[in-house]
Amino acid sequence: MKSIKLKAVDIVNKEFQVDYQGYDPQEVDLFLDMIATDYRVFENMAEEYNKEIKYLRQQLNDLQDKNEVLKAKLDVTKAQKAKLEEEGFSKADLIKRIHNLEGKINND
Repeated sequence: MKSIKLKAVDIVNKEFQVDYQGYDPQEVDLFLDMIATDYRVFENMAEEYNKEIKYLRQQLNDLQDKNEVLKAKLDVTKAQKAKLEEEGFSKADLIKRIHNLEGKINND
């Protein structure tokens, strides 16, 4: 990642050597003031974006933690469901057998 070499204050405080046929110092100052103003806006935007990124990363970490907890609970629930289904079929089979035996006893 590249780093920013100038800050708004660096631009505002920059002084140029004036030659015999150099640029108009007032025009250069005015232009540099506009650039410095934009730099301030960019610096503020970058600071806000960095705060938002930090916040969103924390939210992501929290949600990932919650997701892991929910996955673990889901696995436990699935295991309990399978056990209950297995027990339910076993009990149903026992009830059928008892019913059949009762039917045979009553028919005798």
